Amino acid sequence: MKYKLNIKRDVDIAGQWTEQPDYILNLPYGLRFSDDLVHVRGYDSMADLRDSAKRDVITCNCKDCLDGLADETYKLQHSAAEKRGAAETI
Repeated sequence: MKYKLNIKRDVDIAGQWTEQPDYILNLPYGLRFSDDLVHVRGYDSMADLRDSAKRDVITCNCKDCLDGLADETYKLQHSAAEKRGAAETI
């Protein structure tokens, strides 16, 4: 799985009204950083964050990721079934 950075979804800016804000990258379920089993990392600049997102993100199969992916899949399937059911009753 190749990671594509989604700034609105995955990046938090701490101290955005200060001279030097911190950028925090929160990886979605199924991804982690290659050098350690972590899913969140902070950066001093957006350039560093973007570079790391390209180089350091790999797939993850830890229990938290597997559980999170299973939960998301269930929610998507359940939502699709509800929409089909609602369309059939119209």
